[in-house]
Amino acid sequence: MTGKKMIDLIILGVSLLATLAALGVIVYKTIIFKRPLPNSEAEKAKLLASGQTFKPINSYKMKRVIVNLPSRSKKLRFLEITTEIVPFKDDQVAEIEKNKHIVRDTFLDIAGEMSPEELNSLTGKLLLESRIKNRLNKEMGSKIIQELYFTKFVVQ
Repeated sequence: MTGKKMIDLIILGVSLLATLAALGVIVYKTIIFKRPLPNSEAEKAKLLASGQTFKPINSYKMKRVIVNLPSRSKKLRFLEITTEIVPFKDDQVAEIEKNKHIVRDTFLDIAGEMSPEELNSLTGKLLLESRIKNRLNKEMGSKIIQELYFTKFVVQ
């Protein structure tokens, strides 16, 4: 302690009050306070209300794209892919439809630079999706593409 009786008593009193306060909170939370049970009828009504307001976003189904892949062997390698493109908003589907030539060219350009071995791996598919989303959002001038879902993905 400090050696001064009055200051030592003040420090002792403050620490005693802090200890009692902490102990009081612990006792209250564990013994006295009981969390009310959820009202199942109110929760059901809230869930039904939120389900009625949910409206799924339309997507743009892209036609089949076949991309020639670079290969070191004499064997011809290609990627056949069909995709669902999900925009952030419903009204952006028309913009994707209007710029479908840009979308197709982006697919051909990016997938054509990747090797068949790379595309056969999970990381390659994720990389392809990421590159396509980033390039399309940049080409169209704003964030339009939220997700890409590959409905058919064949590497031969």
